[in-house]
Amino acid sequence: MKYTISTRGKTFDFDMSKRVILVPYSPEAIAAVRGLYLLMRVIKGIPRIYGIPSGDLVESWKKEFFDRFLSLLKGETEVTKVYPQMDFEISTESLSVRGKIVRTALGVEVEVKKVPEVQGSGPSAMLNLDYQLQRDLLKLNPIILPFERVGFFYAFGQFVFASTEERPSGIPKALGIAAAMINGLATMGELRQRVKGMKCTGSPSIPINCDEVPLNSLTPDVIEEIVMGLALEIAKPEDVVIIEVPELLKPKERALEILRGFRSRLVLVSDQLAIADISS
Repeated sequence: MKYTISTRGKTFDFDMSKRVILVPYSPEAIAAVRGLYLLMRVIKGIPRIYGIPSGDLVESWKKEFFDRFLSLLKGETEVTKVYPQMDFEISTESLSVRGKIVRTALGVEVEVKKVPEVQGSGPSAMLNLDYQLQRDLLKLNPIILPFERVGFFYAFGQFVFASTEERPSGIPKALGIAAAMINGLATMGELRQRVKGMKCTGSPSIPINCDEVPLNSLTPDVIEEIVMGLALEIAKPEDVVIIEVPELLKPKERALEILRGFRSRLVLVSDQLAIADISS
């Protein structure tokens, strides 16, 4: 499965069969990976399609898929306020979804490249066709760490903790990429890390601190390592962690140590790291 995103005159390919994808840093690369995050959210939300086909089976399926995809795409852009200006294609062996996003204007086209053999008729045929066309869509969960992550964590870090009924975890999606990051790091557990020789702790009832120094008084390099460490703890094999400029974590050897520990797929925007460094 591959995502192709064109933005501001540059094209980026994201082959999701790879465990680590490295994109050289540029403003266009940042826009592309944020577009990737948005599209992965949409694909993850696509449900199974079933029902009684109206006329041609494949055309009925395409219409249902189109409606669901466009609805999810509108919802994600309107709520998260992520409006990348881009052309995109999501492709598998049998399916292609092409589209354009220009601020709030959206366009989508669905193509079935390879029509599978389908047994039965009616609802069972629709379900069978849907299974065969969607089975190559990797519905991975994206987690994004934007390059502004230290500032976002200073402002909203305490909200990463799943809490009580009185204070649910997370922050409103309308806060855009900040909400995407904080809500993606939401945890049922507690913060327990050793960062630069300090004991860092936090929970729903205990404000984040390192050796009793509160969150808002910690230095940016400490916050950077806390955020990367949280992502490392939370990320599962079925996740994709998108990290913009991971070398913001110093020293480089510590950044590489954390990156090598991820069990998930990684999409990195960096001019200073190499895939060989992470895979070794």
